[in-house]
Amino acid sequence: MTDEIPERISAAPRVPTPQDVARRIGAGRRAPFPRWAIALISVVAVGAIGGGVWASRNAMKPKLTQYETGEVTQGRLEVTISATGTLSAVGAVEVGSEVSGKIQKVLVEENARVTKGQVLAEIDPMQLSSEVAQTSAQYAASRASIAQAEATALEAHLARERAEEQAKLGLIAKKDLETARAADARAQASVLSAKANASLTSTAASTARWKLGRTKIIAPIDGIVLARLVEPGQVVQASFQTPVLFRLADDLTKLELEVDIDEADVGRAKEGQHATFQVDAWPDKQFPSKLKTILNEAKTTNGVVTYSAVLSVDNAALTLRPGMTASATIVTEALDNAILVPSAAFRFAPVSAGPTRGGPPMPFFGGGPPGASSAAANALKDPRNKLLWVLEDSGQLRSVEVHPEATDGQKTAVTGEMKPGMRVALDTLEAQ
Repeated sequence: MTDEIPERISAAPRVPTPQDVARRIGAGRRAPFPRWAIALISVVAVGAIGGGVWASRNAMKPKLTQYETGEVTQGRLEVTISATGTLSAVGAVEVGSEVSGKIQKVLVEENARVTKGQVLAEIDPMQLSSEVAQTSAQYAASRASIAQAEATALEAHLARERAEEQAKLGLIAKKDLETARAADARAQASVLSAKANASLTSTAASTARWKLGRTKIIAPIDGIVLARLVEPGQVVQASFQTPVLFRLADDLTKLELEVDIDEADVGRAKEGQHATFQVDAWPDKQFPSKLKTILNEAKTTNGVVTYSAVLSVDNAALTLRPGMTASATIVTEALDNAILVPSAAFRFAPVSAGPTRGGPPMPFFGGGPPGASSAAANALKDPRNKLLWVLEDSGQLRSVEVHPEATDGQKTAVTGEMKPGMRVALDTLEAQ
């Protein structure tokens, strides 16, 4: 039976060895590397090398110090004082009543032009007329009393003379002589008393007539009525103070502005200085004026000491009115064609800045030791001078010695080496 088995199954199939498997899958051979991967790796490598070099150079490069600057200019500088006050009329007077009584008539209105001696109002004169009649009668009675006392005195004097002659002849007693002398003396005293009483009644009569004349309120000046403070039928009392009935102004074409100047500024204010002021009625207009006088008496309000100053104002156009509140600016000093630098430059002192553009750190600024700028300031030619710092085109700072003359707070006029167009350092900006 063995001989009958077919030949295809007579031999068993061959089992693959490990070497065959390795050759089949390509084990042991190096596969080719893609070209795009090689190029990518090359770009990354070059970038890394370049970035490292750039970072290294920037790490070694010094930071650049920058400055805020201001320009030096040439022009007019005005040093001013600010103050506020109120406009008032020149030669304004208040007209009042010197006697008490009821207002009978008011003969003028506000803004009316009046002349000196013109009657403005009248007070009822009836009561004062009665006083005049009464005092006049009393004066007449006192004059009669004088005549009576003089007659009595004459009689007593004659009686005394007779008594003295009789006493010489021994016809009367000594006591009777003394009585006659005393009667004569009393008669003379009665005359003096009557004359004194007549003087009193005469004065009372004159006062009554004076009061009667004051029942007519008259204008003391030529001018214009600013205010009328009384109406017909109103009763005025002049017992303790004179009641004001009218306010008159001499001339409204000339006004005065009284302002309060702070004690810190009053030393710079001088008579004759020019000034300008504004009022709320004309906010876009500047009115000229001139400082007329400064009062010596101080005023203290809430602990603040001020001095009153009077400015003269030309109001020919009658644009301004008394009582307006004004804000004045007084020019205490003016310089034409002055070299002007920003005042902030005097507060700048670069003591520890970094290297400046265009070169290594410079002494006293841009990397110098702290306090070096103070040493430079101590080397000034004049102790009254100041040291400013000019930024040149190269980016470096240069110190310039100047003499400050005047300032308005924003700009300062200087003399020295400063020229228009220069740029002075005001502050140090963040280094970049």
